[in-house]
This record gives sequence, structure tokens and C-alpha cells, in this order.
Amino acid sequence: MKNYLEYIGDLIIQHIQQEQEIILVLPNKRPVAFLQHYIASQLNKPIWFPQVFTIEELVCELSVMQSADPGYTACCLYRIYKELLQDQADSFDDFLKWWNMLISDFNDIDMYLVDADSLFNYVNEAKAIDLWNPGQATLTELQQRYLSFWKHLPALYKQLNEQLSNAHLGYRGMLYRKAAANLSNNASYFEGKQLIFAGFNALSSSEENIIAYFLKQQQGFIYWEADEYYLNDKSQEAGKFLRYYKEHWGNYKNSIFYCNNRLSQEPKEIHISGAPKSMMQASYAGQLLKELIDSHASANNSALNALDIALIPADESQLNPMLYQLPAAYIKQINISMGYPIISLPLYGLYELVFEMIAFRDKHEQALFNASLLHRFFSHPYFPVLCAENHDKGVGQEINSLKKALLLSGKITYDVNDLALLHKDYKHINTFWFFDAVSKNKGDLSCVLKLLNNINDHLSASANIHDSIKQLLQYQLSTYNQVLQDIHNIFFVDDEQLIKQSKTLLTLITQGLQSSTVPFLGNATGGVQFIGLLETRMLHFDELIITGCNEGILPGAKAAGNSFIPFDIRLSYQLPTYRDSEAVFAYHFYRLLQGAKKIHLIYNTETDEFGSGERSRFLSQIEKEIVLKNKQATVRQSIIKLPEISGSGRKSIRIAHQLHLDKINNLLVNVGLSPTALTSYKNCSLKFYFKYIEKIKEPDEIADEVGANIVGNVIHHVLEDIYLPLVSKEITAKDITYTTSALEQMTVKAFEIIQVGSYAHSGKNLLFIQTAVRIISKYLNDEIEQLNRAAKISIMHIEEKFKTHMKVRDVMVLLQGKTDRIDKYNEAIRIIDYKTGSVDKRKLKIETADQLFMSQEYDKAFQLMFYRLLFDDLKKSDDNLITGILSLRKISDGLNVVETEDVNGLMKDFKIKLNALLEKLLDEHGIFEQTDDIDVCAYCEYKNICMK
Repeated sequence: MKNYLEYIGDLIIQHIQQEQEIILVLPNKRPVAFLQHYIASQLNKPIWFPQVFTIEELVCELSVMQSADPGYTACCLYRIYKELLQDQADSFDDFLKWWNMLISDFNDIDMYLVDADSLFNYVNEAKAIDLWNPGQATLTELQQRYLSFWKHLPALYKQLNEQLSNAHLGYRGMLYRKAAANLSNNASYFEGKQLIFAGFNALSSSEENIIAYFLKQQQGFIYWEADEYYLNDKSQEAGKFLRYYKEHWGNYKNSIFYCNNRLSQEPKEIHISGAPKSMMQASYAGQLLKELIDSHASANNSALNALDIALIPADESQLNPMLYQLPAAYIKQINISMGYPIISLPLYGLYELVFEMIAFRDKHEQALFNASLLHRFFSHPYFPVLCAENHDKGVGQEINSLKKALLLSGKITYDVNDLALLHKDYKHINTFWFFDAVSKNKGDLSCVLKLLNNINDHLSASANIHDSIKQLLQYQLSTYNQVLQDIHNIFFVDDEQLIKQSKTLLTLITQGLQSSTVPFLGNATGGVQFIGLLETRMLHFDELIITGCNEGILPGAKAAGNSFIPFDIRLSYQLPTYRDSEAVFAYHFYRLLQGAKKIHLIYNTETDEFGSGERSRFLSQIEKEIVLKNKQATVRQSIIKLPEISGSGRKSIRIAHQLHLDKINNLLVNVGLSPTALTSYKNCSLKFYFKYIEKIKEPDEIADEVGANIVGNVIHHVLEDIYLPLVSKEITAKDITYTTSALEQMTVKAFEIIQVGSYAHSGKNLLFIQTAVRIISKYLNDEIEQLNRAAKISIMHIEEKFKTHMKVRDVMVLLQGKTDRIDKYNEAIRIIDYKTGSVDKRKLKIETADQLFMSQEYDKAFQLMFYRLLFDDLKKSDDNLITGILSLRKISDGLNVVETEDVNGLMKDFKIKLNALLEKLLDEHGIFEQTDDIDVCAYCEYKNICMK
């Protein structure tokens, strides 16, 4: 049995042989290459292939108008909107967030030939009823603005149509309405020609009128493709529209159904497989594709381009991961008909960086550059192309040196002069022109547009030197230049500046690039077709691999919230709803299945963060319905799991002590062990190895802003400045009484010492400063209150390091630690550790020493006991000794002390356990290995090495 495309091909041959002039009208031009290939295989002589129109091109011809640029449409609509609503109108920046939805509604109204005035009046009344509240207060200003918008919709629609018509332009729906209204006047081009409409399923009212006109004039035929399985079963949504056309156009002999019963009668081998996440689906699809190609190659010596296989991502965002999973050995036999989104290429990332720099400049109201953004800019793949003056090996060296200097400086922000000093001696790169342009002309978006054009010019001038990226970069630049030119011509040609914010300019650029793709080169008719679902119209494949078979993708997500027109009003005026969209998806899906012999359907087994993402209901329909109606159909199901890591595999990293005895001995005897090092060892000996034996540091990173750890360091620094002069003295309230102004000065000074190059007087940094001042002030005030209540406090030590030795076997192990504060409070000596975070008092209640060594939950208590050990060994004091944590955020809680029934007994056991821990570290036959406690791994800086 011939498939639908071959059937249409035979019709074309028949018309050509009868010397009839025909025009082929298709949903898109993807099937043309297949038609040409088929017709060439059937004829032994050259012919003129008939003229082909897409339905969009036919509409433009019949409307005698051109499609308006979306940016121009937005500009016209906003000016009308602004004129109608005056002060109640949104800014253009806010308008861009919703105008597309309004134009989409206008498109539907026109394409379905709805009486716009009637519909808008209905909507206006419905919105008024929503706010109707008899007997209550008058409407608020916001409610009045809300109603005013709906009231002006008819005028918005009418005036936009008039303005675009005067320029012989129109948005999509407007062109369709014009075409349907003027058929008799504008169809002269098609006189004497036969139009063949093929590949259609769901038609708008305007499309129905256009096609019906040619059918009535005996100037055309429409050929529908269907399968009895869904055409004759009213419960099957896939046949919804075809059933309507079969009944509605039943009297037209030139409305022809090419119908078969392949879904119910032909053998089908269907595999339904679940795999977690996009990457695993892509990996499994690539593996299946390789197996299918290999099986054909071994069974048949014919060329691989004779294969009839389609790889279809229902979710087109899976294009990128699937590209990396295509079998490399057969890549030349795979035709990728889906274009690669241009905004996924590096140039868009460069633009985003530029706009982030501009936004940072505007936020701080001065020409400052964020260090993190600068590092990303210098690391961008196009940076050498943009800023290199001499393209030789020295470029890469200087860029690496520049990034290293940026990391080592420790600064968070730079001005232009700082940047000039940073790489003043470099001979191969020049960034001055770029940073100078970004730092100037704040608020003038025409200068931003000029900067982007300048960037494109620099890239274009240097692109020819870089052969590996030349063609791709020039393609991007050509597209970007056209978008920038369109924006300039629309938004920067008069004195009124609609665009007020740089982010709005980026939005317009993004919208202009949204539909642009970079095409792949390949065999359009042979081999494996990597193709989008909507591109498969009219095409047939023996074998299918479809990924992303989940609800919300197949069929697509419901259109709720994507229209200003309520659902019930859409139904009343026969406008399309999400139900129609789902029926369209169903048709495309089942139409593909009807001609295929082997079908692989892959879905994501992982639900998203909202709990949605279950497998498509189409898969359940296959399981429950097709196998009952088609005895030759088989359905097999499987779940593809990630490779499991066994318990032994998780402990595969094992480092013998024997390999590092000298380093271990040097650390224990000469360098010394801190409580932090010991908690690291007891919690995960492999982490200890990485950090203290091999001294592997975390990758250098540049912070975007000051973090909470910096705030803690600043507070410690200020408290040290306040209390250090008071050591060995009994303090009074007067000693620690400071004005807020004085504390602010001390805090800012500490901040600038700790965070070199950071500006403390604006943005989040200022908030951090103010937070630190409040915490310090609260702490001092609390201590002043205690002194006023006759408490006696003497400062003994501030930020002082203590050392002692513990004999382990025959080795004197050095133990050391720095305490935040030790004081004498009345008759007790207190060892105090400051914490800016909260303290869990439950983890300071100790029953046995085992708790301190068995769980990281008791690390703070371990640290306090270690400090006590150091102080006891050195001072030999008989005084009452207390160790505790003071939460600076919760001063009212007081000192959180270690609680135990017998502190001396606990200390004795602590020393025994600590000695055993050190013996384990000194054991020459010992092993550094991963912990079994995954909670320890959660925030470990080495987890990317260990792969726990």
C-alpha cells in the first residue's frame, strides 16, 4: 500500500502528464524534497515541478499585504494604547510582558472570522461582573484601571488594524481575514490553475473559506490523510477535525479522504521505555538509533541512506542533549532538519554579559564593573576574537594572566582606571574601547545599541582569522545585525524614546532572535531524519524513535492563562482552546504511528518540582486500545535506570598512609592539628587527606557580593578591636560604650580591610554593614547591662592561639587552636566561641565522649572540649572553667555551654578518645577513605573529586 506522500506524488504526475498547470499548497515545505525524490524515481524524464505555496504564502498573495514585523506591530499597538489610556497606561517595559498575548488573541479573532466588537463587548461585561459588588464601597483606582483596559479593547483592535492597513501591513490573523474577505478580487493570479491542498488537519475559519472558495470554483482539490482507527471512533481526539470536515464538506467531490486502516490491521512492534531526565532519554535514543542502523547494515548491504528511520524529540528543547548522543560512526547519514536555536550559541551569551554589566553600572549609579562578570567576560569563547589585537600564541597567555590577576586581587568591583592598571602591560589584548563605552552615556540606550554594533564590527573584522569559528560566527553576526537594524529603525527614529531600560532592549533583541535558527547540512530525503514533530506532516517512516512522551509535551501544556479571553467566551465564539491543541497533537502522533512498523516511545520517569510530568496519556491509549483492536500489534515496556553504584564502588578511593608517612608526621609534629582539622578527619578521613595532606584548595571563585561569612569575619574583627586593649583588665560599662556612628566607622574600616576593593556605602554591602553594626551594638549593650547588674568581667585573652602537646605512641603531637575570647566572669573562667548563626543547644548536651567522635552533629561541642583541653594543659587552673558558644544573633540566649553530669570525667574520656583518633592517624597501615555518612558530603568542597 502506498503511503499518503506517494499518493500525492502520483496525483502530481497525473496532472503533469495531462499538461495541467497546478499549484501545490502545503502546511510547510518540508515534504517538497521527499515529493521531488519520489516523482524523480517514477519518471525517466525531466519535468517542471509545480509551484509550491505554503498556506502562509497563499494568504499573503490573496490579502495583497505584507506581514508586519513584530517589533513594528508592538510599537504601533503601544502608541495607540498609550493614547487611549493616557496616565493609566503601563510603561513600554511592562507592556512588552503582555502584548504578545493580546496579539495572539487578535490573531485568533481574525483567523476565525469572529465579530470583534461583539466579542470585546462580551469580555468587557464579563470583567465588569467579576468586580460587581452591590452595596459595597466604590471601585478602587486599580479596579477602575482594570475595567478601563477592557473597555478600550475594541478601539485598540480597530485602530491597530487601520494603522497597519494604511501601511499595507498586517499581523498574521489580520492577513487571513483580509484574504478570506477579498477572494473574488484578489484570486486572479490563480485563474486557470488547479490548486492541490495537502497535509492539512485543523483549519481556522478563514482557511476553510479560502480552500472552500477554490473548491467551489472547481479550481482545486483537498486531500485529507486519515486512518479509520481514529476517523470513525468519536472517542478518538485525533480524528476530531477530520470527522468535522468529512461531514461538513461531504457534498464536495473534490474534498477527498485518503483513508486506510493500518493502525488496526498492520503489524506494529511498539516499545515504551521510561528513562530519567533529558540526558538519559537522549542517551537511550542514541543507543537505539545505533542498534537500528547496525541491524540494517548487517542484514542488508544496501546504502545506509535508504534507511527509513525518524528520530523525533517531542520536546524540542532536547535537541542539544540529543545531538551529543548521535552515533558518531553514522553522523553523515543523519539529516538534522531541526535548526539549532541561535540564542543557544555563544554570541547571545556575550550580549547577556554586556547587559549584565550595564545593569550593574546603572544599579550602582557609577561606572563600576563586577569582578565575577569580568571573569566570565574574559573567559567567554569570543573574548579573544573581540579584544585581541595581535592574534598569536601570546593572546591566550595574556588572557590567563588577566584572569589570574583578577582572582588574586580579591576585589569585588573595579572602575575603568582599575581595569587599565590590571592589564596595562599587555600587548595582545585591548579592552579599553569596550569598558570605556560601557562606562559612558548612562541612560542613553542609543549608545548601547551603538556599542552592540561596535562589538559586532570587531567580531566580524577578526572572524576571518579564526577558521574554526568563522562561518558560524559570521552567520550569527548577520542575523544579529538585522535584528539591531530593525530595532533601530522602529524604536530610535524619532525623539520619543519608548525604551527606558536596558533590560527592555535585551528583551526586544531576544524576541527578534527567538525564531532564528542555524540550519544543519544533510541529505533531506535519505538516511536517518532527526526531525521535529510538526515537520513530519505528510512524511512516513518505517521506524520511529520519539522522546519526551510526557503530559505537557505530548500533548502540549494546556493554554490556560495564555489568553485575555476567558475559556467560556472562547467556546461561545468557537475560538480554539487547549482541547483543540491537544486534538492536533493527537492527530500528528497517531498519523506517524499508522505507517510505522517499529516504534520506540521514550518518556521521562522523573516528575518535576511541581509533581507534574507523568507519562503521556497517548501511551496508555496505546496499551489499552491499539493492542485490543490490532491483534498484530505488540507492546513491550521497560524502565531504563541509571547505572547503580555499589557500596564497594562508593569507597573506591582509598589512599594508604604508607605513601605519605613523611607528610603525616610533619603535619602532626611541626604544623599542628586544629579542632577543625580533627573534626575533618573524624568525619571523613579522605576529606582530611585532600585538605591537610595534599593541600588541595577549592577552585578560585569570585563572589558576586559579600557573603554571610564575610559579615562574621567583620564582626570578629570589630570585637577584637574593641576588647584587645582591655586584656588583663576588669572592664567597666564605660570601656565598651560606643556611639552608633563610631561603630559604623569601625565596621566599615574592618569591612574594607577584609574585603579589599569593595564599596561599603551602597547596595547590599551597606545592608551587610548595617546588620553587622546592629549585631555588635546588641552584644555590647547586653554586656553593659550585665556590668550594670554588678557582674565582674575581666578580659584574659582575645583571639589568642594556644598550643600543647599530646604524646601518642612515641610521637609528641602538636595540638593548637585560637579562641575568640577567654574571660573571668565573677568566679568562673569562660572560654567563648562566637557564632553569627544559631546554636542548637541539644547538640551541646553530652552524655558520653563517644558522641563527640561519632557524629558531625556534635562538632561544636568537640571544638569546645578541645579548647578546654588546651587551656587546662597550659593554665593548670583550679578555677571553675566553662566553655560555650555565644550566638551573636541571639544574645538573649546567653552563653550556650557544654552540659554534662561530670565534666572532669568527660574530659578524661575525651583525652582517651582523642589519643585513639591520633593513633589511627599515625598508623602506617591506615587508610584515608570516604565516609559512609552522606550528610557529611552535602556541602563538602571535594565532592566533585570524590564523586560520592
